[in-house]
Amino acid sequence: RAVLLAIWNGAVVTEHHATPPRHITKLPVEKRTPDAWTLDQLGRLLNAAKQETRPVEHVPGNVFWPALLWTAYNSGARINAVMSIRWDEVDLERGRLKILAESQKHKADQPVGLMPETIEALRELAEHQACDATVFGC
Repeated sequence: RAVLLAIWNGAVVTEHHATPPRHITKLPVEKRTPDAWTLDQLGRLLNAAKQETRPVEHVPGNVFWPALLWTAYNSGARINAVMSIRWDEVDLERGRLKILAESQKHKADQPVGLMPETIEALRELAEHQACDATVFGC
């Protein structure tokens, strides 16, 4: 239903169809809990990330990728939300960060308590950062 409505609305906007869709009743959709990485999967990802030598934004890959993976795993946030985290939203001393509502699908701030591994990875990343904008890019 949602896909067909999007296509129909797109056809109206691009003038491929003259009449917009009428009110169509929403169908109930089950909300499933997403599957997270297992600890074994996370360990394998981190081991591979620690082997990466190519830099990302002038940060060694073996520093950037583990920090990104730990932050994504620790927060459970979507990758776009993680990529938009700014350094001024991170408090490594208290072990907290906040993902702002505007980067969240559900439009609500998300406070996150950081695990020691995430704090350590973000501290190492901070030592290599050339700018003080977003955590995972300038």
